[in-house]
Amino acid sequence: MLQLNLAKLYRDLEQWDDALNYSHQAIDSFKKLNFDAYLSSCMTVIATVYAHQEEWNKAIDYYLNAQQIDAKLQNIIAQGLNFHNLGEAYFKLGNPENALDYLHQANKIFRERHSNHYLVYNELLIAQVANASHTWELVLDHAQKAEALAQQLHLDAELAEALGYQVNAYKAKGDNQTVVALQDKLLTLKQSQIAQQQDQQQQRQSGELNEQQLTLKVTQLQQQNQRQQEILNTRDYFIGAILLLLVVAGSYCLYLLREQYRHKRQLAVIRQCNTTDPITALPGFRGFCEQIYENCTAIALLAVKTEFAADLVRGHHQASKRQQTLLHKLRHLSKAQVYSLRPGLYGLVFEEALNAKQLQHRLDGLTLDEQPLMTDFGFIPHPLLADTDVQLPTAILYETLQLALSASLSLPSAESHYVALSALDFTPSGIFSNPLYEQLEKGIDRGFIRIETNGNKSEIHWPPTVMSAISDNHDII
Repeated sequence: MLQLNLAKLYRDLEQWDDALNYSHQAIDSFKKLNFDAYLSSCMTVIATVYAHQEEWNKAIDYYLNAQQIDAKLQNIIAQGLNFHNLGEAYFKLGNPENALDYLHQANKIFRERHSNHYLVYNELLIAQVANASHTWELVLDHAQKAEALAQQLHLDAELAEALGYQVNAYKAKGDNQTVVALQDKLLTLKQSQIAQQQDQQQQRQSGELNEQQLTLKVTQLQQQNQRQQEILNTRDYFIGAILLLLVVAGSYCLYLLREQYRHKRQLAVIRQCNTTDPITALPGFRGFCEQIYENCTAIALLAVKTEFAADLVRGHHQASKRQQTLLHKLRHLSKAQVYSLRPGLYGLVFEEALNAKQLQHRLDGLTLDEQPLMTDFGFIPHPLLADTDVQLPTAILYETLQLALSASLSLPSAESHYVALSALDFTPSGIFSNPLYEQLEKGIDRGFIRIETNGNKSEIHWPPTVMSAISDNHDII
């Protein structure tokens, strides 16, 4: 038992080698003593060590060994836990079919044994696997069951997770009314959690004040016992003054806390309104500009030409819904922060390293109303200059993207195109100054700006103020 307890201790301390060493020692000891009941615990400790190291195949081997031992000993609850752990391991290996098979077996055991504390986590894991597989009906079934269990057990974090899976499922099914209702429940839950935290904090503060008050009172009483009778006449006045001061100070502190909380909420609302489009309520131009300097590796300006006049052709309501749907699809496919700048025009901010060709490949599956969409986009890396000490203004970066997108839109519209601009290492920062189009014309003409496109460079029609001095046969880097 000592080796097993040491193995669990080192596992919790994340000292994996020591945990494995003591686990194997415990296995040898229990085999000699024929204590099969503890062998399963040893196997589970080893499996969890490998699981923490994301060596899932090794973890599965030891979970299966533990399962065989527990089945032999008819330890039903332990078998359910093994099935749960096997389901998690197969899910991490990208095998949702096997994961769901084991998780359903665990569910059956936990329900039969009324082990609701284990059951709620198993239901959540099934919902997570189904969510990753986009099996939305299965997500809803088990997320709703997990929600009921979490409410019964007063598990707020698990309740929020279950509601989150339901939101994803109803979003995918297009049930926006239910999504809004679930999001309201999530918001109410989070507000309740914040209120509980504030109550606990106030109780702690009140307790500290009471402790200080009692300490002061005891000290005063000890001193007053040593003083003459005339000092006792002033005690009540002194204590009353202190209590009044504490009450006033406490009230003032509570007032400051409430005002601080109110100002924070107002500031959060103002910031959100400031970064969203006032017409569609989608993340807009201000949010796009602010996000550029937040761990950004590349930015793109994407156009869907068929949606440029959607607000006029379809009306505000239908156009906004299409714009929101297209924004979510772009965010999912491109794995970027997406901002709606106007109908058919989107800003993309990337936090991972990629190039324009990779982005075009991700967008190949873009559809709307089950019809494929042709896109054009301009693309630049960030930072644009090799000299990272020179930070270009947002307006300069955005106008550079406009030039690249304009070039992409000029290519034949039979397929999607992109035009990417990048500066060479020796490019001077003076090129990126106003009037920008004319400066970029000089930069491209002198070979400071590299152009990359999936179309024919010779078919690009630059804006009239740009490239007027460049001949058709000029070799652009």
